[in-house]
Amino acid sequence: MKSALEELAHSNFFSENYKFKDDSLYAHAFFKNNEKEKKLRSHPDEEQIRLLNEYCDTQSDLEELDDTDNFIYGFTFGVRMMIEVFQDSSPITGARILDD
Repeated sequence: MKSALEELAHSNFFSENYKFKDDSLYAHAFFKNNEKEKKLRSHPDEEQIRLLNEYCDTQSDLEELDDTDNFIYGFTFGVRMMIEVFQDSSPITGARILDD
């Protein structure tokens, strides 16, 4: 069973998939990557296509694991920062006293 953070990292709590704007940096990289893949697949050597498919699957698995780990680490780090803030008993006044 996956943890709640793993489920959240995989967007299993959301009803819609991630969307991006066509003019975003992500979109440019995504479309560029698709064009490169089309060029690689345009020369139909079956062995190379099989290897490319295996590589893409393995790379996707690695990226998913890495993304999940990074999400959980970042979320946990954020929670730890919040705990630290709540444990600090000094009032938040907007004024800061700097120690020399």
